Amino acid sequence: MSQHIFNSILVKRDGKLHYAKETVEKLYQEFVKQIQEGAKIDVIFEVQDDTGSSAQIAKLHANIRELASDTGHTFEEIKMLVKDKSGLCIQKKVQGQLVTLCKSFGDCSREQLNLAIQASIEIGEGLGINLY
Repeated sequence: MSQHIFNSILVKRDGKLHYAKETVEKLYQEFVKQIQEGAKIDVIFEVQDDTGSSAQIAKLHANIRELASDTGHTFEEIKMLVKDKSGLCIQKKVQGQLVTLCKSFGDCSREQLNLAIQASIEIGEGLGINLY
């Protein structure tokens, strides 16, 4: 499943969109080769600022779904594991009980979502699952 996902950052220069890194264009070409003729491709373009992007959340959810599918865990179990590994959860005493509170992906900064994506990739690597 993950080999059917391509994520990139483009930069506008001279009125055109260019890959931020030249190596990404090669990954794009490989992605296109894997697609069957007539396949529909979902594309989202979003201008980046310091807040997290829909594309980051989509990539993160795709990684979590892949991990859940390949491991037999639920989506929620893997999501909590990713949040914990990426530092989005804290433990706090509430009325004498230790409670784990986790930040919603929708409230995360670009940097926090990048950390969560990296955490999901590292979890996959540990299980022999390639999420790049």
